[in-house]
Amino acid sequence: MPKKNKGLQPGEVIPSFSLEGTDGKTYASEDYKGKPFLLVFLRSTF
Repeated sequence: MPKKNKGLQPGEVIPSFSLEGTDGKTYASEDYKGKPFLLVFLRSTF
């Protein structure tokens, strides 16, 4: 039986990623290194 992925735990380092914002700018996780931030995924029907 395969192990379940428990995701990140508090205090763990996130993997590098970048996303495009609704303003068209690209945001990279490296830009926020050492700073707390909250990433929210919204489900929509664009």
